[in-house]
Amino acid sequence: MRGKLNSFQKTMLQWNHLHAYNAVHVVRMAGKLDQPRLTSFINDFLMQRGLTHLTLDLQRKTFDYGGGHGELVVPVVGGGSQPQADLAAEMERQLNTAFDLSGAFTPFRFFVVPETDAFLLGLVYFHAVADAEAIVLLLKELVPAYASGGGRGPTKPLTLYPRRY
Repeated sequence: MRGKLNSFQKTMLQWNHLHAYNAVHVVRMAGKLDQPRLTSFINDFLMQRGLTHLTLDLQRKTFDYGGGHGELVVPVVGGGSQPQADLAAEMERQLNTAFDLSGAFTPFRFFVVPETDAFLLGLVYFHAVADAEAIVLLLKELVPAYASGGGRGPTKPLTLYPRRY
């Protein structure tokens, strides 16, 4: 395994053992939803940053990102006349849906809620892998890259295995 879990991650894993411990962030994206393009883009985006196929060794308290192509599906939720109600219901469902830690997994899930001339993109993440600041930075890179139709390569390498002190 390439990385050692830090105290934050160990605590999040303990909490996750009691109940799913996820977080959700949502951004509004202008324009019509192209779900196949969005799904492909997100999978490429995560792959190029090495954020796929995470394995955890809870006995040794280590983790490793295997990398490779992501296989996420980005479902469309709702689509009715009440996108905010659809969003609230899906956020609650995602907060309470555990990630399967039994093998390699991508520690992110995405969903979209369509609006008239935009869509809401929800990012669910397994809280033991990141805090809100890291996810906001990830979204600040993902959103304009998708909107511009390019920019799939990382602007700078991510530190997946930071040193411990």
